[in-house]
Amino acid sequence: MTYAVSSDQHAHEWSAFATTNADGVNSRLAIILGEVERAARELLAAGGNTLFLAGDLFHVRGKIDPEVLNPTIDTFKRILGMGVRVHAIAGNHDLKGKHANKLGNAMQSLDELPGFNAITTPTLVKLYENGQPDTEIMMIPWIEDLDELRSIATNHVMSSRDLIIHAPLNGVIKGLPDHGLDPVEVKAWGYRRVFIGHYHHHQEPQPGVFSIGATTHQTWSDPGTRAGFLLVDDTAVDFRESMAPQFVNIDDVADIDPVTVAGNYVRLRFKDADADTLSAAREALKDAGALAWVDHSSKKREVTRGASSSTANVTLEVSVASYVANHLDVGKLSKKRVAVDALDVLREARTVGAE
Repeated sequence: MTYAVSSDQHAHEWSAFATTNADGVNSRLAIILGEVERAARELLAAGGNTLFLAGDLFHVRGKIDPEVLNPTIDTFKRILGMGVRVHAIAGNHDLKGKHANKLGNAMQSLDELPGFNAITTPTLVKLYENGQPDTEIMMIPWIEDLDELRSIATNHVMSSRDLIIHAPLNGVIKGLPDHGLDPVEVKAWGYRRVFIGHYHHHQEPQPGVFSIGATTHQTWSDPGTRAGFLLVDDTAVDFRESMAPQFVNIDDVADIDPVTVAGNYVRLRFKDADADTLSAAREALKDAGALAWVDHSSKKREVTRGASSSTANVTLEVSVASYVANHLDVGKLSKKRVAVDALDVLREARTVGAE
């Protein structure tokens, strides 16, 4: 039995690098939905007919633009019309509040479509082959309290059963302090395989434990991450890389080549760049086929006498976490919890910057 798993579509009226296509739909939204439809087509070609969504189909919490909702509904009408059934757990971005429920689930209207199952409570899905039960998948929507999630997950374990959840997984995002589920712990739960949505990078940190990854790149938090979907059968998990434009950082003119930038969104991050260097970089981007780009380079300036520059080459995430750990007085609060909350705000701010 073959099935597909896709996560973190973040359907949204994106503005950065976006236009309006001939149908009046936001071009980046159309690309995201097109990748979901591609997953359905490749699933059918592999002999399967069930698509699992692992949370965050939508992007804006508590408010869905009709220009986002309606193209999304149309996409799933086409997918269901192909003969593909869809089971979708609510992720944190799909919910108005902190807890999964039908009333606050943005994708609940899709549940009205025959063949679409919007899941807001722990649910066991059984797949049938020739009328006989063949594969079981336990699906658990977003639960903010990880101890509660652990309790539910460990109460439904079978060694032949797969699990799909939406939760933070330690080690997936560089710079984030460990605050979520440990891959070793998840492996020890005893499921055959576990597929986890939420963080936008496909990895297999433990055998049989998968961070699914987002469907496409979406913001400047995504360069270097793997986006796409999974085709799963009894013996293998096949990662199918996204065909959507990627977000790419370029720190040197020598890095500009068609393999790296063609068809992608590019951010220049040169240090102390002069006008001639930036002009040459822009010409090189055109020649290499970059789809679009932004320039976030620091401009060259004269160094005054006595000035010094010895900035450590660290990410902003690491700087924030270090500041909280070493300098911030948080009283009785957990410093790790404060750092995680601060980094979540940073991720949201970067998302807004890419909208």
